[in-house]
Amino acid sequence: MEILLFPILSLYFLEHLLFLFGILKNMSRIHSLGEPAIPSVSLIVSAKNEEKIILRCVNSLINIQYPEGQMEILLVNDNSSDRTGEIMKEYSAKSGLKYFEPVGNIDGLKGKTNALAQAIKRTTGEIIFTTDADCIVKSSWIKEIMNEYDDRTGVVCGFSIPQANNLFGGIQAFDWLYLLRVASGAAVLGVQLSCVGNKMSYRRRG
Repeated sequence: MEILLFPILSLYFLEHLLFLFGILKNMSRIHSLGEPAIPSVSLIVSAKNEEKIILRCVNSLINIQYPEGQMEILLVNDNSSDRTGEIMKEYSAKSGLKYFEPVGNIDGLKGKTNALAQAIKRTTGEIIFTTDADCIVKSSWIKEIMNEYDDRTGVVCGFSIPQANNLFGGIQAFDWLYLLRVASGAAVLGVQLSCVGNKMSYRRRG
């Protein structure tokens, strides 16, 4: 058993060494915000029974910095039974956002997947962004992600930092960030491990 343990630990160490190399390489290519190409973007937030937190998300969305007329924000009420839809409608009317409620199902899709699929059909942007109702986004989020796009890029995935309210939450947040860092380092090495949907962006097909 001890004879097997050493090579296993050695491989584990080498694997993380490769991930570290990828992370450092990724960090070295991070550039400051310049003036990227300015394609139109569509930002979708789908929410169900999120009346307690939806305002935090929407308030962060309306503060996003992007050239006027080049971004649309679509709030999707996924059959909520609380005041989520009412709050979304109210803010849509005040802030020029778009409000949508899915009807029926597309190709057998259900729940949030169906809501997003229907919402995408109503968007016009060249690049589509999605985030979740429990997320608060930075005002520079869209610009930072757009800096990563070129003519060959189809998908760019961001990350979220969990809010820790106790020790266990802090451990979970640390573990989450560790896994995201590993995924980031692996991606630079050409190995795609995962993406998170709460900070996702992708190019619309022609």
